[in-house]
Amino acid sequence: MRVNRYYLSLIGACFLSTLFSQRMPSWTTKMPEDEKFYWARESVSISGLSEEEYKNKANAQALQKISMQIRTTVAGKTDYSIAESVTDSEESFSSEFEQESTTSTIADIEGAILEDDYTSSTTYWVLWKLDKAMYEKSMEKYVEAAKNQYEGFTYMEKTDPVGQLQYLIPAYEAVIKVAGVPVMYEGKNLKTVIPNKIANVTNSLRLVADGQKEFTGQPGFPLGKPLKVKIQTKKDADLSDIPIIFFTESGELEFSESVKQTSSSGKAETNVTQIVSRKPSQKVRAMIDLKEWREDRLSDMVSFEKRLDDISKVNSVLFSLDIKQVTQEKIAIIAVTQDTAMFTEDDMKRINTVLRTWFAEVSDFKLKDENKIDEIIKEYKRSAKLCTDEECQIQIGKKLGVERLLFVDVDNSPKEVSVTYYLTNIANREFEKQYGYDFSHKEWKEKRPEKPKGYKRARLKIKQAEEDYDSDKIDYELYSKIVDQNEGPINNYENAMENFNNRFIPYKNKIFYEIIDNIPEMVEDFWIRTNPGLVTLQSNTRGVKADIRYLGTNRWAEKKIEERLPIMNKEFLEGSYDLRINKLGYEKYQMRFDVAMGEFPEHFIDLKPKRPGKAALRSLFVPGRGQIYSSDADHRNRMIMGATYFFSTAALVGTSGILWNDFFKSRDVYEASRENYLNAVSIEDVSSTQSVMLRDHSTMSDKRSTAVLVSSLTAGLWLFNAIDAYFFFPAKYKGIRVSLKADSALLAGENRVRANLKWHF
Repeated sequence: MRVNRYYLSLIGACFLSTLFSQRMPSWTTKMPEDEKFYWARESVSISGLSEEEYKNKANAQALQKISMQIRTTVAGKTDYSIAESVTDSEESFSSEFEQESTTSTIADIEGAILEDDYTSSTTYWVLWKLDKAMYEKSMEKYVEAAKNQYEGFTYMEKTDPVGQLQYLIPAYEAVIKVAGVPVMYEGKNLKTVIPNKIANVTNSLRLVADGQKEFTGQPGFPLGKPLKVKIQTKKDADLSDIPIIFFTESGELEFSESVKQTSSSGKAETNVTQIVSRKPSQKVRAMIDLKEWREDRLSDMVSFEKRLDDISKVNSVLFSLDIKQVTQEKIAIIAVTQDTAMFTEDDMKRINTVLRTWFAEVSDFKLKDENKIDEIIKEYKRSAKLCTDEECQIQIGKKLGVERLLFVDVDNSPKEVSVTYYLTNIANREFEKQYGYDFSHKEWKEKRPEKPKGYKRARLKIKQAEEDYDSDKIDYELYSKIVDQNEGPINNYENAMENFNNRFIPYKNKIFYEIIDNIPEMVEDFWIRTNPGLVTLQSNTRGVKADIRYLGTNRWAEKKIEERLPIMNKEFLEGSYDLRINKLGYEKYQMRFDVAMGEFPEHFIDLKPKRPGKAALRSLFVPGRGQIYSSDADHRNRMIMGATYFFSTAALVGTSGILWNDFFKSRDVYEASRENYLNAVSIEDVSSTQSVMLRDHSTMSDKRSTAVLVSSLTAGLWLFNAIDAYFFFPAKYKGIRVSLKADSALLAGENRVRANLKWHF
């Protein structure tokens, strides 16, 4: 009965919704007739538009209609010619502001009121009104304010652009609020004069880039260099405290400050703190922010501010950002060591050369010329003792003229040798990435072979062969025996030298070659770490622990990661990952996701609560599966019950199969004996075949009864197993079974109703 009440509530809500939807307001078909107001009614189709879009469209049309009514009324009472064209050549600047400049919108007409609105299934209706008497009073106020502000402008010196704009912008704001009426001052219509004057002032302040206009960046990271602009104008003009606004025209960026005041020299700059969008080409525009001089910045005048921006855009700077998925800055690579006894100058030069080779092969870094690096290194020597601090590395980076410096420190300790990479951002004066690769001494000592008997003699022979390069003089048979008896004879001098050197080089050289051999993998790993993917994992349940395993082949990557959801822009190395979640009360979740360098993958994890209905359905198909489904660490008994049901039902199914097979065999025997009985002719044959037939029938009946009984037990157990899965489902996971939710509009007394009935199965 409870479910029936929910259905009745739903039906009632739908009936009310239908009833209310048929009651359209009367003003949608008949306009109000109160002559004290200007009225405007508009309707727009809501198809394909968001709520904000169709409301803005209808409101703009309605207020434009009010503006036209005001204009018509004024034109009928006055002799003003509203359309006017003005050309101002005082600063060699020509521009025309005609009828468009007198058109007001919803944000400009003060006192306009939204009387009512209505939304049908296809159309949005809106009704606006404006009190005529109130508007005439406010109009007089703004006309006077515009004249006063403009008169103040006439007293300002041309060398004080800030002072001029501090009068012109409020004056323009005032005349905009006077819909349909020209504002006259000494025979000039200020609605066309003022925007020309503003444009004259802003164009006399020529805004240009103070440096480069094209940059290269990487998503998720700041831009390496600031965006700089400066103002060029007459020498005696005051250029301080002019607001410059930086905004994204294409893409998505975050700025340290979006509005900056110019210095006394007319310069301003800002930093891009993060490149959010992955668009390959993004644009940033810098221009004078005329909105800063508005009379009331808190009031909302969207259309007026757009006009100011249109004036400023004529005199603006456009910066271009080439966004790469991986960093491509110019870097210098310097390898150093503190243990000069273990690694010589030549060793470090060799390491540096191999590093450069592989960074050029693997990465997109632009490498600084090695000869110029060597010139700088001579000042500091190739020793980390003189350059372990950040300031020293920044000084080297600046002298080399690179954006980043990769400083590789090879440090020897009693247990291991550590190769640590320090990537320093020279422009930001900070360490950007640091990671170390450790090599155990124990591993090298295990690889180091003992010198065999005859080692010195063989070495002398090789040295002699190196001097005269005469392969006929080398004793290959002896040499083969010394180098490796299992490798067989050595066929030429080059192979002999390679085998000998690889097997019997000095211990410290063995360490050196171990580092050289691992440089390709280290470089590839560090390049990936420099350009990680920023992964976002969100879930419908917070605080869930996710077990993430790395599936790639990178030996340096972290193999297992444990994080609690949500994860927002967390760094992951390039590769494939396996994610598993096992939360009490929820179904097990598993997914694989891939991460590429510089990418921003986002995944939503929809954890599904365990439900009694699902448990029952699973047990209906496979006995015990529902119990196993509902089991977890807190309900292990459900796993035992599931196994019991499964094996018991399986045994009964098998037994039933055997019994039914016996029944079918006995039935065949009975059919044969019955056939014999029917074919008997003599009294003796009839009597004997009858007794056999009755015996076989009795046997068949017994076997059928037994098969039916066991099959019934099997079906009963199977059904009970499903019932058990539902009713003995863990109580704390059951949750709400049925819910009915009414739209808040009904509770607020509005004329629309929506109801949502949910059955959690």
